[in-house]
Amino acid sequence: MKARLDSEGRLRVVERHHMVFTGDWNGGERGFRLESEQRLVLNSIEREELRTSQLVRLRENDALARVNDYAWTDSKTLRWRSRLPSDAPFQYTELVYILDYTLENILVPQEGRYLLDHDFAFPDRPGPIASFSLELGLDPSWSSPEELPERIVRERLPPGASVVIRAPLVYRGDGSPSGVRAGVPPTIRNALALSFIASAAAIGFFFYRGEDALGRFAPLIPLSSIDKSWLESNVFIMLPEEVGAAWDDSTAAPEVAAVLARMVSEGKIKTEVYQSRGLFKTNENLRMELLVDRHSLAGYEKSLVRALFVSGNVTDTVEIRTHYKNRGFDPATLIRGPLKERLQRFFPSARATRRVSSKPTLLLLVASLAAIAASAAFDRAGVFFVITPIVSGLLVYVVGIIAAAVYRNRVHRLLPFALTFLVAAALLGAVAIGLIAFNPWRNGLLALLGVALFFLALLTSLFNAAKFRYGTRAIELKKKLVSARRYFAHELSKPEPRLDDRWFPYLLAFELGPDVDRWFRAHAPAGSSSSAPTDHGSLSSGGSGGSGSRPWTGGGGAFGGAGATGSWAAAVGTVASGVSSPSESSGGSSSGGGGGGGSSGGGSGGGW
Repeated sequence: MKARLDSEGRLRVVERHHMVFTGDWNGGERGFRLESEQRLVLNSIEREELRTSQLVRLRENDALARVNDYAWTDSKTLRWRSRLPSDAPFQYTELVYILDYTLENILVPQEGRYLLDHDFAFPDRPGPIASFSLELGLDPSWSSPEELPERIVRERLPPGASVVIRAPLVYRGDGSPSGVRAGVPPTIRNALALSFIASAAAIGFFFYRGEDALGRFAPLIPLSSIDKSWLESNVFIMLPEEVGAAWDDSTAAPEVAAVLARMVSEGKIKTEVYQSRGLFKTNENLRMELLVDRHSLAGYEKSLVRALFVSGNVTDTVEIRTHYKNRGFDPATLIRGPLKERLQRFFPSARATRRVSSKPTLLLLVASLAAIAASAAFDRAGVFFVITPIVSGLLVYVVGIIAAAVYRNRVHRLLPFALTFLVAAALLGAVAIGLIAFNPWRNGLLALLGVALFFLALLTSLFNAAKFRYGTRAIELKKKLVSARRYFAHELSKPEPRLDDRWFPYLLAFELGPDVDRWFRAHAPAGSSSSAPTDHGSLSSGGSGGSGSRPWTGGGGAFGGAGATGSWAAAVGTVASGVSSPSESSGGSSSGGGGGGGSSGGGSGGGW
């Protein structure tokens, strides 16, 4: 092998392969191990006739259909054909091939010097090298502070053995060598990385300051401060279904169950829980009787009654499921729109309270794309090296934006949910800083600046997505509702909770039906059953839980004592969840590293 480093830093290599074939080999193969920024140009490949020393130039042909054809099977593997499948197998046949190629960007720029770090023996080869010889020369434009061997000879190199030359070089030519990707000096890269860190920190700081000013990080109401009077002033001013839609920003089965429970409490509907044996379990079914003229109802109450009472004033779970089995039915769709309108008095529109601007994100994105596009005019190949980190950043961003959307309207347990999108933000920052500070591909300044601006755009968008969209009033109300739910859950853990049966619809709205059932099974008063008195506690049009006091029995007679003959909460939940459409049933369930790099070159060589 002969190698020479030319005046522009390109390494010209001529390899002479003496290969001995025995058997039905097709020909030779040479693998090249190239670093990401390195480029190989094959000048020629020739076969030498041993008897005449005549050189036969091989032809490039992807099909490798004829002897003396060669092809690249991938970007780093070269093959050539020495025998057709119809030819006789080789018998200790010696063939000589000469590969002539040029390597670019094998030198690594350092402080005032260039590092040659190259493995000339392609250690990943499957077989040994009987005899290896290297002659290395340097153009006069290059010199080394250390003595470089002009000739290296190795005998019987086993697979995996390397011949690495690692030496610092000094360039004596004018300007910079064109065959070496110089990239941005470390001092400028570090300054850009620090600027990125400062900008990212500013994005996080302004996010925190803005959310803190709204009161998002204020503590919840202490349990000791909550009593019946507090609940009447802060919770029961809303209907149960309004409470359910407001505390978790969703309208689904719990809100439908809360509407039905409220209508039971107001004496508009009478219910009974009965059980039926299913294939694998016992089903909790709900029988409902309409006690008022359906034409006297209005709004979503009327819509629900019309949808649930499909044939007269009596209906049940089985009849509803049978009626809708071929088309599906989601009761929540009947109340979602009207509930959203009703909540506007508590949650004014986002535009009227807090506007989150997307202009900074768009400006950063446009600037980043402009910088990357401009860098292509000076370093077209270098642009492709930033595609991988940008695509990786976009994948992380998609995960983060989903987590930020989940976090957006939360007002309690913020840290666990914040970590989900903050981890994504940290990963975005790490990818950007790693590329800028270490820059293994040795990109130009414009490309690195474009990457920095692009990742800042992603971070800005991510934190914008996590911002609370309403104002202080909305945060205060949501914190009160979350505090109330925490109070109800805490009381249900006691044998004698400070609760009123009239509040049962609110417990359903807060998705505490299973907690009610657990309490009933553990602490139900003696004699509590579905035959308990069924007087209907009133819930005023404003949603008041009533001014009277009624001991907690687990829901009262109107709800069959909660768990007496079965779970009323589970039964109404089945109705409220609706009926899956045939398509939903068949498709599944539905429900509410450094720039100084290691040795380059090498690969595997042999036959195929």
